Order: sequence, then C-alpha cells, then structure tokens
Amino acid sequence: MDTLTLDIPFDCRFTCWFCGEGSYQTIVTSISTHQDNYLVNIPICDECKSYQCHDEEISLVKLGKQIKEKIVLRSAKALSIGANWTESELQESALNGSAFDGFKKSGRQMYLIAKERVNYSGWALSVDGIPIDAEDILDDEEYEFDGLTFTSFISIRITSVILFH
Repeated sequence: MDTLTLDIPFDCRFTCWFCGEGSYQTIVTSISTHQDNYLVNIPICDECKSYQCHDEEISLVKLGKQIKEKIVLRSAKALSIGANWTESELQESALNGSAFDGFKKSGRQMYLIAKERVNYSGWALSVDGIPIDAEDILDDEEYEFDGLTFTSFISIRITSVILFH
C-alpha cells in the first residue's frame, strides 16, 4: 500500500497535527474511512513522537487519543495551575521567595500553553485537494471538563486526581 502525503495548510506546514507545536518530521499511520484504509504521512513534533505510541501499526484515531492522554499526563502540573489558581490570585498571592516569584510570573502562561496543546485539534485532512471526511475518521468520544477537552473518561479521572488531590 502506498503512503499518501496529506495536504498541509501553508500556516501549518511546520506544525504537529496532534498538539500544534513545531514539527519538522512525519510518521506513517493509517486512516480508515467507510470506503478504504490509507497510509498517510502526518506531521509530528519531537515530544509527541517521544511517547512512542506510533511504533505499533495504529489508526490515526487511536494514535491521537493515546498522544492526547500522554500530553495530559505530562502537563498535569501546568494544568493544575489553572485549575487551582486564577491569574489575579497568582499575582495577589503572598508567596515570596525566588521559586515563588518565577511561579507567579510564568505559572499562568504555563497553564495556557498546556491547555492549548491539550485542546488542539489538527486541520481538516485532505489528499491532493480531496477532503477526507472527518466524520468517517474522528471519534466523537470527547469530553469537556473545566475548559479542557479530554479523549476519554480515564484521562479526566487521572487528571482530576492529579489536579485536585
């Protein structure tokens, strides 16, 4: 089976399809539609590739879910900042010392970056200008909690345990 190259919008040409970070490499994964199965090259960043979810032959839907769960786990501390502190609470807190000064300055930004990566959904997929129907390949099992989009109840549960305990 030939590997197809996805059309990548100009503004996303160096962007990971999974998290939106900078990407200069691709991996091969499969897309299943109602009509056929395709192998495609999809852009991926170093971090998402380091999770090694792509080592097995896996569909894009399953791969995307696994990568999102890994991002949530790796970003749990940054995500907990937004869950536990508002921006004004951070600035007005009585926390002192060099470690806390850095936390007060960059804590909210760390949360916003982590939240953006978790909530990122790649661009519409197409090959040679022919759209691949997103309803055929993307799973509707997404859950929103506290402004974050999760791929499963398990990732919500893991994150809530990390964030709130």
